[in-house]
Amino acid sequence: MIMPTNAVPEVLPESLEKSSAQEKSPCDSFAIKQKLFFLYIKYENDKNGYINPNMKDIKILIGLYKSKGEHFLSVDFDFYRKWKWIIKLILFFNKEYISCEIFRNKWKFNRRFVVVGLKWGGKNVKRRTTGFAKEFLQLSKNPKCIYCECPLTIENATSDHIIPISKGGNNCQVNLIICCSECNNERGDIEFNKYLSIKNPKYKDIKTTFI
Repeated sequence: MIMPTNAVPEVLPESLEKSSAQEKSPCDSFAIKQKLFFLYIKYENDKNGYINPNMKDIKILIGLYKSKGEHFLSVDFDFYRKWKWIIKLILFFNKEYISCEIFRNKWKFNRRFVVVGLKWGGKNVKRRTTGFAKEFLQLSKNPKCIYCECPLTIENATSDHIIPISKGGNNCQVNLIICCSECNNERGDIEFNKYLSIKNPKYKDIKTTFI
């Protein structure tokens, strides 16, 4: 059963905040954070009765918490729908990553997955992205700007960051889309889905946009 998005509060329950406050020393202890994590699972399970974690799910969730080297973290879309708020909590504790929500149709062998974390200050943040736009043009037939749908050419095609660098994004390909230079300049650091729905009416009423 899928957890409704309104079933989990935006902030931690008061009981969990107290538990966290009582165990501030040492505040970075993995054991303490792990205890808080399982307390939260128990809270939601007792409250709503939806969460029934198996060992596979637990291993994936703990893996997200312990990750350090990858440039981004991602999970299957169905897994994300089930564990969305737990994943956000985990990424709050994993300071190596910026929590995000990027829905991608495919990348390499992955299909319909969600990027949930981008490496903060990752090694590839300063890498140039011009080659990505050129490769996209070579592999695409009649490529168009994702925002305004104007034809893309070698002269106007640019790489745009879904999560802007100014907001913790990096140059991972899963954080890049190709658009025209005019839309890229106009967007600035406006939230991706907001700008997309403004520029392209067909995305206006879509809650989950896979790109």
